[in-house]
Amino acid sequence: MVNIKELQGMLDLCSRCGNCQQICPLYAEVKQETAVARGKLHLISLLTEKEILPSPKLQEILDFCLLCGRCADLCQNGVSTNTIIVLGRSIVNQSVQRPKRKLIRYMLRKDRLKTSFKSLYLLHKMRIDKPLQYIGKVQPYWPYYQKITLDLKKDPLSVSLPKITQSTNNNNLKIAYFIGCMNNFISQSVGQSTYKILTKLGFSVVIPEQKCCGMPAWTSGDLELSEELVRFNIQTFNESNADLIVTDCASCGHALKHLPEYFLKQEGKQFQTKVLDISELLFQYLNPDVLRPYSGAVAFHDPCHLRYGQKIKDKPRSVLKFIPDLRLIEFYNPGCCGFAGTFMASHLETSQILGSQRANSIIDSGVNKVITSCPACQLQLDKNLRDHETSIEVLNLVEFINQLMK
Repeated sequence: MVNIKELQGMLDLCSRCGNCQQICPLYAEVKQETAVARGKLHLISLLTEKEILPSPKLQEILDFCLLCGRCADLCQNGVSTNTIIVLGRSIVNQSVQRPKRKLIRYMLRKDRLKTSFKSLYLLHKMRIDKPLQYIGKVQPYWPYYQKITLDLKKDPLSVSLPKITQSTNNNNLKIAYFIGCMNNFISQSVGQSTYKILTKLGFSVVIPEQKCCGMPAWTSGDLELSEELVRFNIQTFNESNADLIVTDCASCGHALKHLPEYFLKQEGKQFQTKVLDISELLFQYLNPDVLRPYSGAVAFHDPCHLRYGQKIKDKPRSVLKFIPDLRLIEFYNPGCCGFAGTFMASHLETSQILGSQRANSIIDSGVNKVITSCPACQLQLDKNLRDHETSIEVLNLVEFINQLMK
């Protein structure tokens, strides 16, 4: 349940200055006050004071948010806009049914992802899924489906990787690897690259039993399920006795670094201190001498959950600069790719506009490759670059580094 007094205290920090209008990608497109954080926070304030009631319209307004965190990152008053909007969604969802929330709960509560992706694998292998592309409501999503099923495997990555790998040198650090759902089921080459890098660097690697990081449940306003998933992961990762917990997914990292403290206070804080994004680990332990040269121009696309959620901007760029001969290019206009978890499924047209903008920015930069550290961003960028008929390759940071390690 939402602590209304605590929420009202968070809302009181907002001075309604309107600076969030200047940097909100959704407001830039629709020019509506309800699209920006200030408008949403005002409505949530009225909701907590019972001046308005939960309604489908209010749910629609609160749902129209990328939760990119840019407004929170730049807010001079330190307003936790993302958290407030999530809590607002939670309050509304208690009175108004939300199909997306019910689907997320159904998929994650009893770990149905394994069965679902195995069924999807079989459907794709037998080509039973082909007629779906001609169904009107499915057609716009078909390119994403093709990307998802391109390298789909029968079993999740967690089945094929060793649960424990002992150190190959005198490095005594034990790393627990949090794979994440996207890399476990869809982008397995990312997870394989991370595992190979960790073992090449000589770490002992353990892969504890794990469930979803809790971010999809959190953003849908399902606090109960999110807490359930967070508690499960904290227990199993603590039992691994690892020195550090590493993830290669920006969203998972954001969840692991922030949700535990929200639900578990001091115990959560202790857990969070062990969590590192893979770029943080590579910056500290990767020796540039083990990397082969790359003669080309490369840019790094910042996932919102990395740049604004985890406050990590320089580390991945520093790691790329380790590579001999590489030219690192900065985008003229960096921004959200528009995928934003389940936002793409609910607001495809807006998501495509933002994705196309990012593709144009990448093409204009003249790079050979664009590197990122979020599987959802990678999917969105690759799809939109293909729409623009360009051969620019999109890789996860760990895929690129693993390719260049001697």
